[in-house]
Amino acid sequence: METVELKKVILIKIKKNKATKPFSVDYSEWIDLLASERLVKVSDPLGDLPSIPPKLPQAAEKRLKQVSDITSALSVMPEFLTNKKAANSKIKQIAASLDLTEKTIKLWVSDWLQAGRNTVAVVSKFVVKDARVFNPPTSGKKRGAKPNLLSADTEVPSYEVEPQIKKAYEIYIAQQRMTWKDAFHEMLLTTYKLPPEAISDGTDGLLLNPALAKKHKVPTWRQFRYRCRKLKKANDELEAESPRGSRGKASDNVPGPGFYEIDATHFQIQLVSRITKSLLVGRPTVYLIVDTYDGAIVGYAVSLENPSWATAALALYNCFSDKSLVFERLGLPYSSADWPCHHLPTLLRADRAELISNMGHNFPQSGIRVEITPSMTPIAKGTVEGKNAELKKNRSSRFDLPGRFSKKRERRSPDGKKTAALDIFEFEKILVEIIMDLNNTAVDPKKIPPDALAEGPRVATRIGLHRWALSNRAGFTRNMGPHFIYEYLLTNGSGRISPLGILFQGETYICDYLRTSGLLSASVNQSIKVKISYNPLLASEIYFYDSSINSWLGGLKEQVQHLM
Repeated sequence: METVELKKVILIKIKKNKATKPFSVDYSEWIDLLASERLVKVSDPLGDLPSIPPKLPQAAEKRLKQVSDITSALSVMPEFLTNKKAANSKIKQIAASLDLTEKTIKLWVSDWLQAGRNTVAVVSKFVVKDARVFNPPTSGKKRGAKPNLLSADTEVPSYEVEPQIKKAYEIYIAQQRMTWKDAFHEMLLTTYKLPPEAISDGTDGLLLNPALAKKHKVPTWRQFRYRCRKLKKANDELEAESPRGSRGKASDNVPGPGFYEIDATHFQIQLVSRITKSLLVGRPTVYLIVDTYDGAIVGYAVSLENPSWATAALALYNCFSDKSLVFERLGLPYSSADWPCHHLPTLLRADRAELISNMGHNFPQSGIRVEITPSMTPIAKGTVEGKNAELKKNRSSRFDLPGRFSKKRERRSPDGKKTAALDIFEFEKILVEIIMDLNNTAVDPKKIPPDALAEGPRVATRIGLHRWALSNRAGFTRNMGPHFIYEYLLTNGSGRISPLGILFQGETYICDYLRTSGLLSASVNQSIKVKISYNPLLASEIYFYDSSINSWLGGLKEQVQHLM
């Protein structure tokens, strides 16, 4: 306690093992408390501490010297108890000079003040007040519980009787369902050939003849009970184990590139129209195709339509085609060497939705083995599911995506409509940039084969390992033929050529090739039946097959015109 100009009284609470800070009370209030006898005088719990401690350990001596130096530096500050800012600044300076934390310094200062500015309080736990040792142990006697009547001390090591106890447990307890006491009794009679008269029932269990127990070297009851507990616990853990065994990863035991997974996801972003930025068009659907061998993204598709076979076919076409056309259309500074993924896989793993529909039922006839995962089991194609999560991870440091919103949107949280500014073309451009970044991320070093280390750092990325594996782990991919897209990706149908053009689903289509080839004039007497392929999302274009030249005509270069 200290008075400052008879205006304030500085007090501190005395609480052992708890740091407290000094606080001030008005002097007039202090006098009133004393006069009203509301303050109760108690003995100082730290008053019996000596000012000079007796012999201390070396570490305690070092701490005592540090505390003396710290308190000496604080005592010369007149504003130490009244100015918290100055005191904290001084403590911070001391902590830096002694290479200690501020929390440690404050604990020492608190103990020093609580003990009436006695530095011994900091090392009080090292002060030996009484050299007498209470309850000295008696030499030569074991500690712990004494053996009961069931445990005649035969001095037989546990490892010698363990096989007999295990055999008794399996026969008498596990199979015959005996109690532990009955099993112990039966083991003594059958295994150790102990005479029945040496075993008698007592109030606490079995009573053994000590002389015969030592002669036959039988286990004690404590040894038998301990080993039974261990065996019971091991059996319980074995029964509780999962029958499916240990879990692995999707990339385990994959021999090379050519084992793909496809999945669709809704990207949480609001897009605007390409014609007018003031019109919202909704959130896009993104299809990803990932190779499970190295985790590289090998194909994608972006659409405003819901997930369907038509949208999945766009992703498959992008996967099987050269990517230079994508870079040229989006104006990105990449080449096909930066994304060398344009192959047909051996296996394609997908959901039940798209590939078993009536529109995509022809795709398995292409020679690609289609594997349909069970419903509500995203872990069955965890590679592409993980890539969806990586793709949608917020990357505001490089890719600014205005219009994004949270997947689990709470009440009154933004839905992205006010900040939407990207159209689908701009969004696709950013999406391809993100895919290129993901493909160039580091691959797990455990997945790099030893024979690929000679390539150097080029195989350290996912796309680098994929590029190396296409040549060194070949045999699981092939290139797309010229008719593949028309026969297996587009929707197939049947039409008729008439003098007016191609009649298909109530519409008439015409192109210059029909006139120059003579197909229109040949259909005057009788219409000619032709195979048709079309994209259900684009009604203005169809493709027909001319068997005379073994080629599909029309399509991408606006050679087919829709007659209204």
